[in-house]
Amino acid sequence: MDRSPRTLLIDPDPCVQRRAVKLLSESHRLELASTDATLWEQLDHRAPDLVLVAHRPPALDGLDLLRRLRGVRPDIARVALVPSKAVGLRDLALELGCDEIIDDRLDEMELRLILPRALMTSQRRLERVVYRKRVEQAANLGQELGERLRTLELQLDAHRLRARSNAELRAASSAVEAARALARVAEQVQPVMERELS
Repeated sequence: MDRSPRTLLIDPDPCVQRRAVKLLSESHRLELASTDATLWEQLDHRAPDLVLVAHRPPALDGLDLLRRLRGVRPDIARVALVPSKAVGLRDLALELGCDEIIDDRLDEMELRLILPRALMTSQRRLERVVYRKRVEQAANLGQELGERLRTLELQLDAHRLRARSNAELRAASSAVEAARALARVAEQVQPVMERELS
Protein backbone atom coordinates (compact mmCIF):
# COMPACT_ATOMS: atom_id res chain seq x y z
CA MET A 1 0.00 0.00 0.00
CA ASP A 2 1.34 3.39 -1.00
CA ARG A 3 1.96 5.50 2.15
CA SER A 4 3.04 8.64 0.30
CA PRO A 5 0.76 11.62 0.97
CA ARG A 6 -2.10 12.37 -1.40
CA THR A 7 -1.27 15.85 -2.59
CA LEU A 8 -3.45 18.15 -4.64
CA LEU A 9 -1.89 21.14 -6.39
CA ILE A 10 -4.43 23.79 -7.36
CA ASP A 11 -2.81 26.24 -9.74
CA PRO A 12 -3.92 27.30 -13.24
CA ASP A 13 -0.30 27.98 -14.27
CA PRO A 14 0.92 25.04 -16.45
CA CYS A 15 4.59 25.88 -15.72
CA VAL A 16 4.02 25.44 -11.98
CA GLN A 17 2.12 22.22 -12.63
CA ARG A 18 4.99 20.79 -14.70
CA ARG A 19 7.51 21.78 -12.03
CA ALA A 20 5.37 20.17 -9.32
CA VAL A 21 5.23 16.92 -11.29
CA LYS A 22 9.00 16.98 -11.68
CA LEU A 23 9.67 17.66 -7.98
CA LEU A 24 6.86 15.79 -6.21
CA SER A 25 5.70 12.85 -8.31
CA GLU A 26 8.16 10.39 -6.72
CA SER A 27 7.42 11.30 -3.09
CA HIS A 28 3.73 12.26 -3.35
CA ARG A 29 0.63 10.86 -5.00
CA LEU A 30 0.19 14.09 -6.90
CA GLU A 31 -2.97 15.37 -8.56
CA LEU A 32 -3.17 18.60 -10.51
CA ALA A 33 -6.10 20.97 -10.81
CA SER A 34 -6.61 24.40 -12.30
CA THR A 35 -9.63 25.24 -10.13
CA ASP A 36 -10.91 24.32 -6.69
CA ALA A 37 -13.75 22.20 -8.12
CA THR A 38 -11.55 19.07 -7.93
CA LEU A 39 -10.95 19.62 -4.22
CA TRP A 40 -14.63 19.98 -3.35
CA GLU A 41 -15.46 16.85 -5.39
CA GLN A 42 -12.84 14.80 -3.54
CA LEU A 43 -13.58 15.88 0.03
CA ASP A 44 -16.22 13.26 0.74
CA HIS A 45 -14.64 10.14 -0.74
CA ARG A 46 -10.87 10.58 -1.16
CA ALA A 47 -9.74 13.83 0.36
CA PRO A 48 -6.09 14.79 -0.08
CA ASP A 49 -3.66 14.84 2.84
CA LEU A 50 -2.07 18.04 1.56
CA VAL A 51 -3.35 20.89 -0.61
CA LEU A 52 -0.98 23.30 -2.34
CA VAL A 53 -2.94 26.37 -3.41
CA ALA A 54 -1.83 29.28 -5.56
CA HIS A 55 -3.41 32.70 -5.35
CA ARG A 56 -3.90 33.88 -8.93
CA PRO A 57 -6.84 36.25 -9.13
CA PRO A 58 -9.18 36.42 -10.90
CA ALA A 59 -8.76 32.81 -12.13
CA LEU A 60 -8.21 31.39 -8.66
CA ASP A 61 -8.77 33.01 -5.27
CA GLY A 62 -6.45 30.78 -3.29
CA LEU A 63 -6.85 32.76 -0.07
CA ASP A 64 -10.62 32.32 -0.01
CA LEU A 65 -10.14 28.64 -0.79
CA LEU A 66 -7.77 28.26 2.21
CA ARG A 67 -10.27 29.98 4.49
CA ARG A 68 -13.16 27.77 3.35
CA LEU A 69 -11.07 24.60 3.51
CA ARG A 70 -10.01 25.37 7.09
CA GLY A 71 -13.68 25.66 8.09
CA VAL A 72 -14.76 22.45 6.35
CA ARG A 73 -11.77 20.11 6.82
CA PRO A 74 -9.23 21.36 9.37
CA ASP A 75 -7.41 18.01 9.19
CA ILE A 76 -6.07 18.65 5.66
CA ALA A 77 -2.61 20.27 5.48
CA ARG A 78 -2.85 23.61 3.67
CA VAL A 79 0.13 25.26 1.92
CA ALA A 80 -0.13 28.55 0.04
CA LEU A 81 1.97 29.23 -3.04
CA VAL A 82 2.76 32.93 -2.81
CA PRO A 83 5.35 35.11 -4.58
CA SER A 84 8.29 35.76 -2.27
CA LYS A 85 7.95 39.55 -2.63
CA ALA A 86 4.26 39.59 -1.66
CA VAL A 87 4.81 39.94 2.12
CA GLY A 88 1.30 41.21 2.83
CA LEU A 89 -0.18 38.31 0.89
CA ARG A 90 1.95 35.83 2.87
CA ASP A 91 0.72 37.26 6.18
CA LEU A 92 -2.87 37.20 4.98
CA ALA A 93 -2.53 33.57 3.87
CA LEU A 94 -1.35 32.61 7.37
CA GLU A 95 -4.23 34.51 8.95
CA LEU A 96 -6.70 32.71 6.70
CA GLY A 97 -5.58 29.29 7.82
CA CYS A 98 -2.72 27.96 5.78
CA ASP A 99 -0.14 25.89 7.64
CA GLU A 100 2.86 26.96 5.58
CA ILE A 101 3.88 29.34 2.79
CA ILE A 102 6.03 28.34 -0.17
CA ASP A 103 7.39 30.54 -2.89
CA ASP A 104 5.24 30.03 -5.98
CA ARG A 105 8.33 29.19 -8.06
CA LEU A 106 8.49 25.86 -6.14
CA ASP A 107 12.04 25.69 -4.85
CA GLU A 108 13.04 22.04 -4.36
CA MET A 109 14.79 22.52 -1.01
CA GLU A 110 11.89 24.58 0.32
CA LEU A 111 9.44 21.86 -0.73
CA ARG A 112 11.49 19.14 1.00
CA LEU A 113 11.60 21.16 4.20
CA ILE A 114 8.12 22.66 4.34
CA LEU A 115 5.76 19.96 3.02
CA PRO A 116 6.63 17.38 5.72
CA ARG A 117 6.27 20.10 8.34
CA ALA A 118 2.82 21.03 7.02
CA LEU A 119 1.77 17.37 7.09
CA MET A 120 3.06 17.05 10.66
CA THR A 121 1.15 20.19 11.70
CA SER A 122 -2.09 18.84 10.25
CA GLN A 123 -1.48 15.45 11.91
CA ARG A 124 -1.02 17.13 15.30
CA ARG A 125 -4.12 19.20 14.70
CA LEU A 126 -6.10 16.06 13.89
CA GLU A 127 -4.77 14.34 17.02
CA ARG A 128 -5.87 17.34 19.10
CA VAL A 129 -9.34 17.18 17.57
CA VAL A 130 -9.57 13.44 18.32
CA TYR A 131 -8.25 14.02 21.85
CA ARG A 132 -10.78 16.80 22.48
CA LYS A 133 -13.59 14.54 21.25
CA ARG A 134 -12.45 11.75 23.56
CA VAL A 135 -12.23 14.14 26.52
CA GLU A 136 -15.70 15.43 25.68
CA GLN A 137 -17.05 11.87 25.40
CA ALA A 138 -15.44 10.95 28.73
CA ALA A 139 -16.95 14.05 30.35
CA ASN A 140 -20.39 13.21 28.92
CA LEU A 141 -20.04 9.61 30.09
CA GLY A 142 -19.00 10.82 33.55
CA GLN A 143 -22.02 13.12 33.65
CA GLU A 144 -24.34 10.30 32.53
CA LEU A 145 -22.86 7.96 35.13
CA GLY A 146 -23.22 10.65 37.81
CA GLU A 147 -26.89 11.14 36.90
CA ARG A 148 -27.46 7.38 36.85
CA LEU A 149 -25.76 7.05 40.24
CA ARG A 150 -28.00 9.78 41.69
CA THR A 151 -31.06 7.99 40.30
CA LEU A 152 -29.90 4.70 41.83
CA GLU A 153 -29.24 6.40 45.17
CA LEU A 154 -32.77 7.85 45.15
CA GLN A 155 -34.20 4.43 44.27
CA LEU A 156 -32.15 2.86 47.07
CA ASP A 157 -33.44 5.47 49.56
CA ALA A 158 -37.01 4.75 48.44
CA HIS A 159 -36.43 1.00 48.90
CA ARG A 160 -35.00 1.59 52.35
CA LEU A 161 -38.06 3.68 53.31
CA ARG A 162 -40.35 0.98 51.98
CA ALA A 163 -38.34 -1.68 53.80
CA ARG A 164 -38.51 0.33 57.01
CA SER A 165 -42.25 0.85 56.47
CA ASN A 166 -42.64 -2.86 55.73
CA ALA A 167 -40.71 -3.75 58.88
CA GLU A 168 -42.90 -1.40 60.91
CA LEU A 169 -45.98 -2.85 59.24
CA ARG A 170 -44.81 -6.38 60.06
CA ALA A 171 -44.17 -5.33 63.67
CA ALA A 172 -47.62 -3.74 63.90
CA SER A 173 -49.20 -6.84 62.34
CA SER A 174 -47.36 -9.01 64.87
CA ALA A 175 -48.59 -6.79 67.68
CA VAL A 176 -52.17 -7.03 66.40
CA GLU A 177 -51.88 -10.84 66.15
CA ALA A 178 -50.45 -10.97 69.70
CA ALA A 179 -53.31 -8.81 70.93
CA ARG A 180 -55.82 -11.09 69.22
CA ALA A 181 -54.15 -14.13 70.75
CA LEU A 182 -54.32 -12.47 74.17
CA ALA A 183 -57.97 -11.65 73.58
CA ARG A 184 -58.68 -15.31 72.72
CA VAL A 185 -56.82 -16.44 75.83
CA ALA A 186 -58.72 -13.90 77.88
CA GLU A 187 -62.03 -15.19 76.49
CA GLN A 188 -61.06 -18.73 77.45
CA VAL A 189 -59.79 -17.74 80.90
CA GLN A 190 -62.74 -15.49 81.79
CA PRO A 191 -65.32 -18.30 82.26
CA VAL A 192 -62.84 -20.25 84.36
CA MET A 193 -62.17 -17.22 86.58
CA GLU A 194 -65.87 -16.48 86.89
CA ARG A 195 -66.51 -20.03 88.07
CA GLU A 196 -63.73 -19.85 90.59
CA LEU A 197 -64.99 -16.55 91.91
CA SER A 198 -68.53 -17.73 92.32
